[in-house]
Amino acid sequence: MKNLLLLLMAALACGHLNAQCGSANYTDPQFTINVQNPECKVIPEITVTSASGGITPYTYTLLPINTSNATGTFSNLVPGTYFVQMKDACGTIRTRQATITPYAFTISVTMASLGCGMFQFDIKTTANSSNLQYGYIIGGRPDTVWAAGDQIIAQLAGPVTVHFVVKDECGNTATVDQFIPKELGGYIKVLNERIMCNGQEIYPEYYGFEAPTVCYIPTRNTNW
Repeated sequence: MKNLLLLLMAALACGHLNAQCGSANYTDPQFTINVQNPECKVIPEITVTSASGGITPYTYTLLPINTSNATGTFSNLVPGTYFVQMKDACGTIRTRQATITPYAFTISVTMASLGCGMFQFDIKTTANSSNLQYGYIIGGRPDTVWAAGDQIIAQLAGPVTVHFVVKDECGNTATVDQFIPKELGGYIKVLNERIMCNGQEIYPEYYGFEAPTVCYIPTRNTNW
């Protein structure tokens, strides 16, 4: 008798559900999602933020990994494209696409010459971390010089390339290079001047403001 009663109740519930699914008042289910991309100390996540229509309960499935739950929250996802399927009690399915993008940030540098080979570099970054490290590498040197903040002042002799790096507290880095030409290393421009030395024309290249008017005589008394 008990089993018969349970079967009867199930049949009534099924009939009621079928009536709801086929009624004129039935509307297709709809839902919205939010995508949280990975950041330093922020896990990637896809979350259903609202759901309406159809007949509850809803079931959510994340494809292509084929994971289902009733909450619509999927965490710790690797970067890639996903599809969130919503299925109501009537079997109607709706799908939304979501893309998790890899965590990355960029930096840019503004350089100003302070004279006498001194340069000021102001570093801007898109990183959201509050605890950032700023450093630079001069030329091909192996060591990174870490600074106290996003403004760096250094004395440099061009031509040289300065390699700037920003590191967040999770160890992620972004880099950018800044080239300093020889002309900025305390000089104005390159000059070529014809000089007569012992009846021969020479064209020395040097850096400065005024061209020499006499040839250079070294201390060993050898004329050039």
